[in-house]
Order: sequence, then C-alpha cells, then structure tokens
Amino acid sequence: MKPFKHLLAILLIVSGSFNFAQYPTQKPTDKPPTTQDSIAECITLKDMLKQIEARDKRLEATKQSKNNTMNSISQDVKNNQPNAEVGVVYSEDYNNLLTLELPSRVTGFEASKAIKMHPMQGMLSESLMYYWENGREIVIEKSASNRKRKTHSRVDFAKLMWVDSEADMESFLFFIGLDKHPELSKVNDVGESAYWNSKNQNLQMYYNGVSFMLPVIVSFDADLNKEKTIELANLIVEERIK
Repeated sequence: MKPFKHLLAILLIVSGSFNFAQYPTQKPTDKPPTTQDSIAECITLKDMLKQIEARDKRLEATKQSKNNTMNSISQDVKNNQPNAEVGVVYSEDYNNLLTLELPSRVTGFEASKAIKMHPMQGMLSESLMYYWENGREIVIEKSASNRKRKTHSRVDFAKLMWVDSEADMESFLFFIGLDKHPELSKVNDVGESAYWNSKNQNLQMYYNGVSFMLPVIVSFDADLNKEKTIELANLIVEERIK
C-alpha cells in the first residue's frame, strides 16, 4: 500500500488539489527551497542590484555637479573678473591689486627686504601692507620741562585699504564724506576721482568701478609721501585695473 500512497500524493501535488493537512508526514529538519522561493530570492536580488545601480548614478550625478561648480568658480578666479564685459582685471583680491613689485618700484626699496602684512582677509576691514625697516626714527621730548628725549622707530610702508570692486561715483563720494571731512582736497589726473587726506596722509580714489584707500609713508615729509602715494595709485590704475 505504501507505494500506492506515494504515487497518489505525487499525482495530487501535480494536479494542485493535494492538502497536506489530510496527509500528515514527518517534516524534515531542513526544508529544501522550492522553485517559488528561488524565484522570489532572485527577484529580491535583482531589485537590490537596481537600487544600488540607481544610487551609484545619483552619486555620480552629484559628484559631476560639484565638479562643474568648482570648475566654474576656478574659471571665474582665473579670469579675475565677474564677467567678460567688465574691464576690471582682478576680483577684489588685494594681492592682485597691490603686488609687491609696484610699491618697491615707487619707493626704490628692495623687494626682497619687504615684510608683508595681510590681516582680516575676506572681512570689511581687510588691508594689505608692505613695509621696510630702514632705520627711520623720530625723537620725542617728554615735556618742555623734562628735556629727556625718547627715540621711536618708524617703518616705511605702502598700504591698501577699503577696496570696493563694485563701486560707482555716487557710492564713492558718499563713502568719503566730503561735507564731513574738510581735510580732503581734490587731486587731479588720478583715476576718475581722487582726494588727498592731509590729516591722515592717504589718498582715496575711484576708477572704472573700483575704489580704494592708499597711503605711502616713506618719510616725515608730507609732500613727499603724497607724491609717492599718487605715483603708486596711478601705477595700480595703469597696470592692475585698466
């Protein structure tokens, strides 16, 4: 009878009408995978592979987007101008506007002996200065009654401050405040507009969308300092902005 029962069970499985509850058998300890299990497992693996592939494509697209952005920024920096229509040859970079060679040429001091200071980079109060320790000194008496004298060292320097690469004439004149500073006097033939501050010995000037402040102090002679400052300002216009 056992062979007959086994044959009947096989026939019922094939026909799809077999009910295992009506034919109890001993369950094996390890159930072998069925065809449906194998198919389901293959579908799951296929979906996972698709998800991984989609993720890789998203990552590649993000990476490409970042690379394009960085290339664009690098190109802007390389061109040193916001766009091709603007005639300014630098992008508000103090180092591009005031190179060491320019103040060295104006003052006659050796470039190799210059000391550079560039504090507050990227901030509103940013400045760039080249200075030389040439042994210039000033002697100060403590008081008329006290004849003791004290010697103070002074450095010779050229300093660039308050650069604005998006300026116009109106904003420049508002910034310097002519009505509030009677010590300002107009200087001709320097940029489009320039004023000398006799109190602080510096030049404030505007040219072609760029404004800045510039002192060159190389002596105790105010007229000589003014002359050197104007000379350097003209060099900046001719060689760094035009």
